[in-house]
Parts: sequence; structure tokens; C-alpha cells
Amino acid sequence: MIGFWFTAMIACLVLAGVVAQLGWQLPTNDELRRVLLRVRPGTRRVDSRTR
Repeated sequence: MIGFWFTAMIACLVLAGVVAQLGWQLPTNDELRRVLLRVRPGTRRVDSRTR
């Protein structure tokens, strides 16, 4: 039974590391909004920063 809890603890640590790594690489909301506004075709809105 001790081996099960040890395995579960190691799995939680690995999962926490993966989640932290993914969270570190994800863009912030401002960066994501900027990319979506630039890439989205057919919009009439002109981004003032690209002028």
C-alpha cells in the first residue's frame, strides 16, 4: 500500500511540473488578443499600432 501512495505522490509532482511548464509558455491575454486581432481576416477594424 505504501508503494501506491508513493506512486500517486510522484504522479502528482510530475503533473504539477507539466502544468507549470504549460502555464509558463502560454501567452497572456493581451498577447493573445493582439495576435487574434492581427490574424482574423475580414474585420474592418484597423489596429492603430500597425500604422
